[in-house]
Amino acid sequence: MNTAVDSDLIWRTLGTIPDPEFGLSIVDLGLVYSVETNGHDIGVTMTFTSPGCPAGGMILEGTRTALAALPGAQEVRVEVVWEPPWTPERLTPEGRAHLGWQEPPPAE
Repeated sequence: MNTAVDSDLIWRTLGTIPDPEFGLSIVDLGLVYSVETNGHDIGVTMTFTSPGCPAGGMILEGTRTALAALPGAQEVRVEVVWEPPWTPERLTPEGRAHLGWQEPPPAE
């Protein structure tokens, strides 16, 4: 039986993809904005910490590769957007703790 891809599995998989600069997953860093599934097709909208992120290509390719390897995955679309821009407020509590931040940084 060829079942559709589960969005929880997608999020768990994204949580294993590291940002090599910060030592955090792209989920804990707050880079993933949304996940969509349509049967066997996967769509992810994400960003990077800056447009000039030196690890951006590696993160993007790692994301595509990891999602394409999921059971039942067919088409994988990963869209990188710059609006809204990434800010440190997007860090998860685990990400803040990893970086030694107990509370979200103040908004500028």
